[in-house]
Amino acid sequence: MQAIDKKHLVDQIQAINPKGKTPITRSIRMTAEKLKIVEEETTIILVSDGKETCEGDPCALVKELKEAGVRFTMYVIGFDVSKEERTQLECMAKAGDGQYFTAKNAQELRLAAKAAIQESQNFGYLKIFALRNGKYISARVDVLNHGKQETIRSIHTVTDPSRPGAKLKPGAYDVMVIDEEFSPPQKVAFSELTVEAGRTTEKTADFNGGSLSVEVLANGKKETASLYLYPAGDSQALKTADTSRDNPATFVLIPGIYDLRVVYKKVRPEIERRLSNIEIVAGQVNEKRVEFGEGKLSIETIVNGEKGSAGIYIFTAGSSNRVATGDTSRDNPKIVALDPGTYDLEVVYRGTKPESKRRIEGIEIEAGKVSEKRIEFGEGKLSVEVLVNDEKGSAGMYIYETGTNNRIATGDTSRDNPKVISLNSGNYDLKVVYRKAIPEKEVIIENLQIAQGQTTPQKVTYQEGTLNVKVTSGGSPTRGGLSFYLPGESKRVATGNAGKPIKMQPGQYEVVVKAYKLDGKPEKRVPFTI
Repeated sequence: MQAIDKKHLVDQIQAINPKGKTPITRSIRMTAEKLKIVEEETTIILVSDGKETCEGDPCALVKELKEAGVRFTMYVIGFDVSKEERTQLECMAKAGDGQYFTAKNAQELRLAAKAAIQESQNFGYLKIFALRNGKYISARVDVLNHGKQETIRSIHTVTDPSRPGAKLKPGAYDVMVIDEEFSPPQKVAFSELTVEAGRTTEKTADFNGGSLSVEVLANGKKETASLYLYPAGDSQALKTADTSRDNPATFVLIPGIYDLRVVYKKVRPEIERRLSNIEIVAGQVNEKRVEFGEGKLSIETIVNGEKGSAGIYIFTAGSSNRVATGDTSRDNPKIVALDPGTYDLEVVYRGTKPESKRRIEGIEIEAGKVSEKRIEFGEGKLSVEVLVNDEKGSAGMYIYETGTNNRIATGDTSRDNPKVISLNSGNYDLKVVYRKAIPEKEVIIENLQIAQGQTTPQKVTYQEGTLNVKVTSGGSPTRGGLSFYLPGESKRVATGNAGKPIKMQPGQYEVVVKAYKLDGKPEKRVPFTI
């Protein structure tokens, strides 16, 4: 970009070797790159003898550059072009806020170029200022042709009075100035502003805003809280913020009446403060300080004299309203921040069967103080070993509160033998059931005493033998079904199949053998002893 040097320009043109193509899009893009460093608005005059032939979309590019903020006006001269070619060139001129000219020969081209230059110099300036409390601010300006609804251009207010403003063609315009720092944005409208060629039209939009400053303290120190601002009496928040970075936090607001909700989330339950009917006056700062108090509850859980993990549940005193939960699996003592007040604490130790609970009621929490609670649990262990024929065997285990049917734990010795179960200190009944022999056999041991820190061992023994029934007919094997009974009884205790070993408890039995593959399915009842 430099002043005209006709000889240099002619030399450059003479050096061009035409290829017959029309790369309009690339030409505009190269020109725009040079214009990005130019602060003032620039006029581009494009002369073309045809439409784009290099796969670009020049009209779309012009729109894109304007939207990106490149400040230019584009005039287009179509030299001896067809109707189809003219459509594309006119689109570019319109997108570039310029004008289209046509020429069919050298003389018309000279006249069109002069007309384009004259038209490019036919503009005035629109200079809009925006003030907030006496200071220049940057605000958006939407420019519309007078009486129309469509924005033809968006610019920004001038913050440096030495700047010229925006170029516009002479005419009448409606202008909307929008300060987006407000929520909702504040607007100032000017109707039918006249822009004259070679002259500057100036207007000032005055946004007389006020400010609300909110400081949040907890126990006298600055703390983070969430802020919600509403129009007075409304439930739809205008703005939200917090004091995590700026404390006090500042809202810039249109003068009026507002409500403020402050939520402190570092305690349980969350604490909320509401300030109503806060008046915001233009040019003034309304300062509010919101103070919270918090106390702490320290909970230590001990199992058999050592730190152990337990669940923690905190309730509003005398109610089922749970305000906080936690556990001592990582931190023991566990410290919970609470709103000052009265609470009930329930601690649940799940390492034993049944789980053990402790409840402490009426705990007073005071701001800036720590209330310490220590909860102790005791547990013992029951070790059950199962032997079958003097070797370890698998059996099911059922543990009950002594003298009741209230089962509190189950297990078996299939993997661990002895099987060890943690229990609260107290008395229990144990039932061990061996199911691998016919009939099942259960052993009940009543009133077992489990003491804190001690292991109570129990050994349960079973005996078993093996029965193998072979069924023949005429000396040849045949299949038979088996039904087992106690001697002289009709109630069947078990079933089986011949030819397979069957484990049985020692004792006397009778077996009914049915040869169900033979005609009539004959059967025999045979006594035997295991």
